[in-house]
Amino acid sequence: MQAVAPGRAPRLALAYLCARLGERLALGQLPSLERYHPADDDAVDMHHLRTWLAHPVLARLDEALNAPELLRTLAQMRSPAAAD
Repeated sequence: MQAVAPGRAPRLALAYLCARLGERLALGQLPSLERYHPADDDAVDMHHLRTWLAHPVLARLDEALNAPELLRTLAQMRSPAAAD
């Protein structure tokens, strides 16, 4: 296994988080990102991610995930009308 360069780690952590959240949203395991905080997510697949959440680059991640525009967009995508 190859070590990840420290400068790349936050970007990889964000990509990993987005993939996992996308899967959960698509499968209906996560109804919304409203009040979702990655640091509080105790799922096994988030174990290694939590190590990187303290990185300064990811300091505003909770704020970004709970941004009204993002929550509205996700709600629209999940609405029955969006499935048509």
